[in-house]
Order: sequence, then structure tokens, then C-alpha cells
Amino acid sequence: MKKRGLKFIIDHKQALTAKKGFFLLLQINDFYKVSFTGPSIKFAGFNAGVLKPGFSTMSLALNLTKGIYKKVKGSVLNKYKKVGLSSLQVRRLKNLPEKAYNSTRFLGHSISFYNRNELLHSVNEIFINEIYKTSFPPGSSPVIIDCGANIGLSVIYFKTAYPNCTLIAYEPDQKNYDLLQANISSMQLGNIQVRKEAVWTENKDLHFRSEGTTASRIDSSDSIQDSELVNVRAIRFREVLNSRVDMLKMDIEGAEYEVLKDIEDKLHLVEILFLEYHGTFQENNKLTEMLGILTRNKFQFYIKEAHNVYDQPFHNHSSNATYDIQLNIFCFKTP
Repeated sequence: MKKRGLKFIIDHKQALTAKKGFFLLLQINDFYKVSFTGPSIKFAGFNAGVLKPGFSTMSLALNLTKGIYKKVKGSVLNKYKKVGLSSLQVRRLKNLPEKAYNSTRFLGHSISFYNRNELLHSVNEIFINEIYKTSFPPGSSPVIIDCGANIGLSVIYFKTAYPNCTLIAYEPDQKNYDLLQANISSMQLGNIQVRKEAVWTENKDLHFRSEGTTASRIDSSDSIQDSELVNVRAIRFREVLNSRVDMLKMDIEGAEYEVLKDIEDKLHLVEILFLEYHGTFQENNKLTEMLGILTRNKFQFYIKEAHNVYDQPFHNHSSNATYDIQLNIFCFKTP
């Protein structure tokens, strides 16, 4: 058998979900070389001599291919490029401590955050998948109320899409509120009313579990030993819902059921409604009732899973999670 180097071609169409259709050519002989039929990417390597075909050669070839493919995939398929984050910046973010104050470049500005996992998840959800995208005409001035604005990514999205919109943002958590204000300032956004209040069914002070994350929420616990429990000012939301609202977003960590019931007779003022539902299996009746409220008020709705709590719910449907069910409910009216 004639000794010769090993050549093989790997078709990456399937691995890249057929978006680019790159072909990778790896030649092992006196050197190896990798090139792509898409962008001009070349990688020449070492003088390794002639390698005989066999298990060790194939292993080396596959390992080289996997390593190079991961690097190129991260560069070519970096979904965060849409918001100005390079692959290197994304890797840096992923290697940060999970919970620590930090900042990063974003849409040509700087944004501050506390939880890097939540930042990347929210950027993906809001800016990459654009879950809040509407059909409002460009240049229009919609009225938007954001209940549960967190650190401001939804606010930034609304103001980027509709610079002329009138926007009211509610965020009761002190850490989130401070970051929200900092990010609004950094992004140089205007015509935003920010209120450090919880959206509720009464005007009163409430116990609030302040975690500085998207999981901060109203808490019914009477414990005074819990360091995460603080008092916050709550408002009865129905009292401020007195005129037309083009979009109402409610991501208020479990309080959406009570608030929706309280504003039912004012839902005719709302054109588009986004609800993030949080509940346990024992509270399924609340979800059923909420969907009934929407139907009675001529809303159609589309439901997507917000968080996958159980991979095999028939096999295992018990966990230590606060909620068993988290859903995004998109509500809209049609003629």
C-alpha cells in the first residue's frame, strides 16, 4: 500500500443549519491547511511529516476540525453581533462571576448589570428574538407602560424601536432601579417616567423580596429575619390606568393574577398586553381565570414557555423552583 497523507472533506451545512453552507477542507500531509468557501479564513499549520491513515490520524484530524469549527462557529454565528457584542466580549461576560456589579458595551453605549446570566438571557430574548416587537408604524408615538422594567433592557428596546414613544417604567427593587436609572442615562434616553413602586391592587407598603435580579417579587412572608425582605411602596395600578395605552407589559413575578383581575374593567383601554405568568401546579386555576379574563375582553392570545422548568414533566414534576410554570402570554385585539 502506497504511503500517502490523508485527505477528507467535512460538509458543515447541517452543523451550521444550512445558513452559510461552508465547506471545511482539512489536509494532513507535510502541513495542514484550513480554508472556507465563505469569508476568507485561512489557517496554515506545522510541518508534521507524512501521517499514515489510521486511528491516530483520524483522531488528530477530528480533534483539529472540532477545535477550529468551534472557533469559526463562534465568530460567524455570534448572534450577539446584532447588539454590538463581539465573540470575545460574550466569552468575557460568560466568565464573569454570576452575581457582581459590572458593565459592558452595548449598542454603542455602556450598560451596567448585576447578574451576567440574566443579562445574556434578556438580551437574547428582547433584542435577538425581539419578543416585544410590534406593528406600530415607524415614527409613531405609542404610549407604553412597562411594569417590571428590571435594569432597563426592555426600556432600551422600546426607546430604540420607537424613539418618540411615551414610556412609564415601574421597578420597585432598589438594585434594579439604580441600574435602570444608570442605563437610561448612559443610553441617553429621554421622555421616560421611572417610578420606584410595585404594581399592586392597593396603595400600601409591602414586603418585597429584593434580590437585585429578575426574580425580585412581592412576598407574603411575615419573617423579619430574612435579610432579602424589604418594605417597598406599592400602588393600585387601576388608579393610574385612565387613558389609552398602546402597549402594557407586565412582568411582575407572580402579582399579575391579582393585578389583571383588578383592572379587568379597564382592559378596553389597552391595545396590546404582554403578561409573564408565574405559578405553581396548585395555582392552575389562576391561569385558567386569567385566560378567561382575556377572552371576555376580546383579546386573542399566543402562549410561549418563558422558562423550561421540567424536561420530562410526566416523569418528574417536582422541584425546588419557586414556580412550576412560567409562560409568556402575548395578547392582542383583532377587528
